[in-house]
Amino acid sequence: MGEPTRASIEDAPDAPDAPGPEGLWEELVQLLRRADLPVDDLEAEELGSFALARRDGRLVGSGALEVYGSAALVRSVAVDPAERGNGLGGRIVEHLEQRARSGGLSHLYLLTTTAERFFRRAGYTNLPREEAPLAIRTSAQFSSLCPDSAAFMGKVLDPGVLP
Repeated sequence: MGEPTRASIEDAPDAPDAPGPEGLWEELVQLLRRADLPVDDLEAEELGSFALARRDGRLVGSGALEVYGSAALVRSVAVDPAERGNGLGGRIVEHLEQRARSGGLSHLYLLTTTAERFFRRAGYTNLPREEAPLAIRTSAQFSSLCPDSAAFMGKVLDPGVLP
């Protein structure tokens, strides 16, 4: 029996219309719902902001950047339960960070209710919510979708360090 194939991570196409019978967008929404992540504020036109992980043609992970000036909100980082524990989530976050650096972003922020330890291992630190930049504070994620109990975390990107 051979080694299992490693999931590939790539940026999603800008167009939400599909591979597969239900389409790529619907496949992504289903993955996020299975991970209990908010989808109410997402639009199919935002597909291009996502990085998608696939194994054997199946969507097994995702993550996105919501850009606000020189900063971005990391959101919708999800890994299929069957794929957890093999580093895929970390690879998705690294991919998003590389994309952010390439786009000239200097700060990444996120909100989490379940993955604080995971993001701390990836170099994110807990921050007081009142230190969030105004654009982040007024985002749907920060202002209404994520509960006040969600940890607010951030990371300063070193532009000279590419994973």
